[in-house]
Amino acid sequence: MDQAAVEEVAKLFVQARKTGERLDALPARLKSANFADSLAVMGAVDRMVGETSIGTKIAAKPGAEVVYTTLHAGRAFNSPARIPAALVPSKYMECEISFRLLRDLPPRATDYSEQEVSDALEACPALEAVDCRFKDLAATMAKSPYDFYADHIAAGAMVFGAFRKDCRNSISPRPRCRSSRASAPSSKKLAATRSAIRRSRPSCSPMCGAPPQD
Repeated sequence: MDQAAVEEVAKLFVQARKTGERLDALPARLKSANFADSLAVMGAVDRMVGETSIGTKIAAKPGAEVVYTTLHAGRAFNSPARIPAALVPSKYMECEISFRLLRDLPPRATDYSEQEVSDALEACPALEAVDCRFKDLAATMAKSPYDFYADHIAAGAMVFGAFRKDCRNSISPRPRCRSSRASAPSSKKLAATRSAIRRSRPSCSPMCGAPPQD
């Protein structure tokens, strides 16, 4: 995917964010062929939007490619929260578990143990307001997954509960959020987020949905 195509797709995504209008499937010349293309488009969108990145959304299914995207400060909220309906017009919610690393886990020759990783992080319950810039989210995910990834993996907004170090035993309180427009969500889904920390990652591994620091 050449740079001109990357910039063209990024402009389409940014325009869709501003207007709320949803996109048809991209033409072949603008489709992302791999995750490197998706990252290039996401990077271009990040530059155009100009917001601070406060963390990373990670999708890591067993045996599948690990994909990730930036979380923008303007789309991160602490519970309880009210999210402007215009920010996430799809009103599609997912339950998540977010992690924040308390210290680096530098690359090394051997895998980190579960206990070592657990000792280095804290977690909290979170709600993700999914917002895809395409008209047909399901079709995009099934037929053009790298275009779906390029759209910041449908990241709309995140609401974070209280982070806890003893997250393996208990996570509370539950996050609460309301849309600023009095209308019920059109659909709901529960989903578990799994994060993968691999020795090939940089020493400053990104957080899986870390909220802004006070």
